[in-house]
Amino acid sequence: MYTYDMNLFLKIGQYRTRLFLLFLLFLLIGYFGKGSYKSITDIRPEVLVEPVQTQVTPKTPIEFQKDGFSYTLTPLFDYRISGLVVHRMDYNKWYSLSRTDKTFTTDLCMVWGDNIKSGAYKNKSLSIKQDFRFCLFSYWGGTPIKNEQLSNNHLIIRNSDVKKISEGISAGDQIRITGKLVNVHTDVIGTAGTYEPKVADWTTSITRADASGGACEIIYVENIEILKKGNVIYHTVYNIGKYGIMMVFFWYFLEMFRFVFLKNSSGYTFPTN
Repeated sequence: MYTYDMNLFLKIGQYRTRLFLLFLLFLLIGYFGKGSYKSITDIRPEVLVEPVQTQVTPKTPIEFQKDGFSYTLTPLFDYRISGLVVHRMDYNKWYSLSRTDKTFTTDLCMVWGDNIKSGAYKNKSLSIKQDFRFCLFSYWGGTPIKNEQLSNNHLIIRNSDVKKISEGISAGDQIRITGKLVNVHTDVIGTAGTYEPKVADWTTSITRADASGGACEIIYVENIEILKKGNVIYHTVYNIGKYGIMMVFFWYFLEMFRFVFLKNSSGYTFPTN
């Protein structure tokens, strides 16, 4: 007959709780630090220059079907933009209202040029957020942001390798996107959902000087590069916390399974005091 050491079981549980709290601290520190674009100081020269666009001739449509919609993309310009990502918004979520979000999955808000040279992106009062397909910024005093050197980019990515790279991009990264500025026409195939359009058109901006509705660039992405990853330490701390918490939960459930198994085993007794 074997006796299960309950004191040891409880002591291990205490150590596991402390480990969980430590990993949780790592997770929180990493979460709030990994997207800090204002802390970026090692600037690549590519993000200091203006985007380049060259007119496409002929404007051969790009056609495809995806998730119940037929898409026709009309390319207007070959386009290359390098910049610092200051916010990222993913719309392909479980609560998305339209299947078109599976095509327009990601918006990246980027700054470049004088907004970086002047240090405007570090303005302590600067606040940047994204919602409803807009990139919104505000600040009070300090170095002003130039609207013509900030853009919200709707990305359409069909290549799986490029998609994989894009999924690793976050605020604080310096990136380069190469592709085409496109107008988009879409028709539903079959029946549209309650909040889905049967027919819709999206028009890309072709100038950086505009603002408000219609000022976003729609980019059919052919290549995307992370020129320099930002906040590497915070990303590492975040991953340590995330995978550490997963390990602690796995350990906990493994220990509980072992406890229940031994308790039901005739070869073990458990002290009652």
